Amino acid sequence: MPAAPELQTFLAALKVRSQDGPIAIKRDGQPWSSEEQLQKRSSNFLTGLAAKGLVGPGLTEHGLRATFAADIKRVTGANDDQVAAALGNRDARTGGHYTRHVEQESKILFLWAQRTRTEQDLENKSVSVFQMSQNNNDMIDLKDQGGC
Repeated sequence: MPAAPELQTFLAALKVRSQDGPIAIKRDGQPWSSEEQLQKRSSNFLTGLAAKGLVGPGLTEHGLRATFAADIKRVTGANDDQVAAALGNRDARTGGHYTRHVEQESKILFLWAQRTRTEQDLENKSVSVFQMSQNNNDMIDLKDQGGC
């Protein structure tokens, strides 16, 4: 998976004991004794950042996971299987769960752009006015349909 150069540098500097060793380790280099211990510490860390005004209130690990999944879908156009794999899940439903709002965002942005275009065309008295087709995937030129 592609990673920002800063993340690559950070990960390369970690002293991992084996090729598949933990990358989430305590300051003393020891692995966390339990998943709950790591979750509690990271939650306290995020709460501390929020108290200092460095991040918005309510930032959680789950929120970061959802943001990561949505960004993968938005930026790369990944399907649900690919998003799930990036999250470390085998079930595509997980990818769909975290990105279901991205599809809606795309439709809203398209419709907004279409409305803006239509308003500009009407202002300019252009005959190139578009509307969504029945299947919402294709645009129809109303000029070709006798609409303008």
